[in-house]
Amino acid sequence: IGIVGCGNGDSRLPLSGTVTFDGQPLTFGEVVFRPETGPEGSATIRDGKFDTTLESGRGITPGQNRLFVTGYPAACVTYHCSIAGSRRQVEQ
Repeated sequence: IGIVGCGNGDSRLPLSGTVTFDGQPLTFGEVVFRPETGPEGSATIRDGKFDTTLESGRGITPGQNRLFVTGYPAACVTYHCSIAGSRRQVEQ
């Protein structure tokens, strides 16, 4: 994914969108935008939608970014999972 913006390189940009898998919205997951340089951006996916401006998100760094999408089991929605890095903890 290529993302265009202007600024001093420390500026983060908002981004929102939809994630599908096999033609269906991804129920729960995370998107991470990894730039060549600068901080990563991320957002939680809920019912196929993500938004880096929400509380769980971080805006993206302008420039070229690699996109990583991780889907989690539907149980995460039921049991209110909290995501910390690449680990998933289920609170019951």
